[in-house]
Amino acid sequence: MGAITKQQFLDLNRNIGGYDNDGNYVSTRTVGDVAAIEAAYISGRITYGGLGMRRTPIIDYRGYVDQPENPNEVHSRFHSFSMRQRLLEANGNFNNQVMLVEDGSTTTGNGLFSDTSPVLSHALTQMDEWLTKYLADGTSTPLPVKINRAKPSDLVDACFTQKGTVKIAEQQVYQLDTTCNQLYPAFSTPRMVAGEPLANNVLKCQLMPIDLSLYKVRFTASEAAQLKAIFPQGVCDYSQPGVGQQPPDGTWQAF
Repeated sequence: MGAITKQQFLDLNRNIGGYDNDGNYVSTRTVGDVAAIEAAYISGRITYGGLGMRRTPIIDYRGYVDQPENPNEVHSRFHSFSMRQRLLEANGNFNNQVMLVEDGSTTTGNGLFSDTSPVLSHALTQMDEWLTKYLADGTSTPLPVKINRAKPSDLVDACFTQKGTVKIAEQQVYQLDTTCNQLYPAFSTPRMVAGEPLANNVLKCQLMPIDLSLYKVRFTASEAAQLKAIFPQGVCDYSQPGVGQQPPDGTWQAF
């Protein structure tokens, strides 16, 4: 908290509302369907970092469009870091993923996914080289090791400026003070601000009783009563796995 007052925080949570099954706004909060949530996890509809993803070379190319003048843009950069975190949690590393980011605006960059971008064109060439070398490896080496050693030496995390002609090679990290983050900052989400982990894969959180000591501000008795009335069953406990959260039971699932 800090960007809004305590009362604004209470009013927001009291009046936030939700959506019905047809996507219409309603005054009551949306409640996740546990059976549907479990199906989404088990079938792999929620991208999991293991199984097939563990054995897949990944170039996370992003034409950056998180600028304030694109308020309705859904291609937010935090998604790249969420995927990396899921790979890390499932496999202990993200050796099979490389992040490349450049300006995706049409005024100063090449556009969101423009075939005029030298970054994107070279990434396709590098992916071809990566896959060709990987598939040609007939040894009994574990697949993750094969993927890592088949990666082209010049294919590393980087951001680009000057319409993709200037490369800044540095590991891409979430919201730390790096050169690339100064150029292309990754913003958070309401759920992540509320405590959801970077992996961003909790569809329905486990609840815990309200603990006023966990808040960075001090609530008056009246404000505390309002908070407990807004969340009578408790608030999200993001230290626990989500309700029904589990790895998929196989790859390429179908309903």
